[in-house]
Amino acid sequence: MRNFFLFPLIGLLLSTNTILSRFFFTYGDEVFYPIQSLLDLLSLCFWAHFFLNVFVNKNDLVKIRILFVSTVVTAIGLYIFSNHKQSNLHLLSVMNICNTIFCIFFYYRLFKRVPNQDIRFEPCFWVIAGLFFYSSLSLPFYSLNDYIRVTFPAIAMYILAISNMMIIIMYFFFIKACICTVRLHREHRTLL
Repeated sequence: MRNFFLFPLIGLLLSTNTILSRFFFTYGDEVFYPIQSLLDLLSLCFWAHFFLNVFVNKNDLVKIRILFVSTVVTAIGLYIFSNHKQSNLHLLSVMNICNTIFCIFFYYRLFKRVPNQDIRFEPCFWVIAGLFFYSSLSLPFYSLNDYIRVTFPAIAMYILAISNMMIIIMYFFFIKACICTVRLHREHRTLL
C-alpha cells in the first residue's frame, strides 16, 4: 500500500488527457489517443507492481510475472498495430482481463489461507475489491463496444457514462482503503 498514491495520479493524468481531448478535438487523433494508450499501459504496469507486492509466496510471484509479461506483450502488440485515431478499447479489454485474473487469484489465496480473518479493515482487500468491481463489470462493455456501436447506436453513447460511473465507484473503494490505512496507523500508534 506504500506506493498506492501513484494510481490516483495515473487516473488523474488519464482524466486530464480525456478532458483535453474533448476541448482540443482537432488534435485528438494525433496526440491524445496515443497518450491515452500509453497511460493505460502504465496503469497495467502499476497494477502488476501492486500485486507483486501483495503476494509473498514464491510460486504466486512466478504466476503473476508470467501473466503480466504475456499481458504486456499482448498490450504492446495491440498498441503498435492499433488505429491511433480512436480510443483503444481492445487494449482496455486485455488489461481488464488481466486485472480480473489478478483479483480472482488474490481472493482465492485470501480465502484459502485464513477463512475467518476480519477483512473489513484490511486496505488491500478494499483496493482489490474496487479493481475487481471495475475490471469485471467494464470488460463486456469494452470488448463488445464495436458490436454495440453498430447494432445499437443509441445505446453506445451511454456505455461511456456507465463506465465512468464504475470508475467513480472503484475510487469509492479506494477511499475506503485509505480510511482503513489511517485507522490502522492510529491503532498502531496507540499500541506503541
